[in-house]
Amino acid sequence: MKFGVVTFPGSNCDQDLIHILRNEMGCEVIELFHKQTDLGGLTADDC
Repeated sequence: MKFGVVTFPGSNCDQDLIHILRNEMGCEVIELFHKQTDLGGLTADDC
């Protein structure tokens, strides 16, 4: 499963979520900054 995690200025839990998804659940994670217009290959079928 592939997830996109959006980071906003002042965010403090995004890295925790990324760690859990990648290292504990074995999921692919695309890290996104809130101003990005490219979703890094995420589709409507991804979470």
